[in-house]
Amino acid sequence: MASGKITLSNNTSMPRRFSITPNGQPNTLPLASGTLLPNKPSGYFVSGYDLYQVNFWLTGSGGEYIGPTV
Repeated sequence: MASGKITLSNNTSMPRRFSITPNGQPNTLPLASGTLLPNKPSGYFVSGYDLYQVNFWLTGSGGEYIGPTV
């Protein structure tokens, strides 16, 4: 099982919502979620799964960006 810290950075001028979920695990609650402020990196500790997926949304819109699997 992988464990460590995932650091997210929002290099846009708008806040972005995000969630970190176990990759390949359907119907699971996010391990971390919230809003990333512009130009302020944030780190989140994870453990217990082999892979993690990060998803981003532009705050105030319905558009989802499926991020990388790490």
